[in-house]
Amino acid sequence: MSMDSLFNQTMSIMRPVVTQDDTGGQVHTDRRIGADERCRVRELTERERVILGREGVAGTHRIYRTGTTTITADCWLRIDKEEYDVVRINDPQRMGHHEQIDAVLRK
Repeated sequence: MSMDSLFNQTMSIMRPVVTQDDTGGQVHTDRRIGADERCRVRELTERERVILGREGVAGTHRIYRTGTTTITADCWLRIDKEEYDVVRINDPQRMGHHEQIDAVLRK
C-alpha cells in the first residue's frame, strides 16, 4: 500500500505578504502559494505536546504531505475549513520522502 493513499485531505498553503499602498503605508495580505495539495492531519497526543514543548515548539497537530511547494515557518495552512500556523517542518530521516509539519490550530 502506498503512503499516498493515507493522504485523505487537501490543503491550501498561504504566505503573508506586505505591500505598500498609495500613501506609502503597509498593506498585509495573504497569498496562496499552493492549492489542493494532498495531506493528512493528526492531532498530537498530550505526551507528544510535552516532548515538543521541551524542544521549544508549541504544536497541536502534525500534518503529513508529499507536495512540492516550499513551506516555511511564516506560512499558514487551510485544511477542511480549519487554519493552522506552521511552527516547524521536518523531513523524517532526511530521505525526502514526505514532510511532517508541526502546526498550531488557529482558534
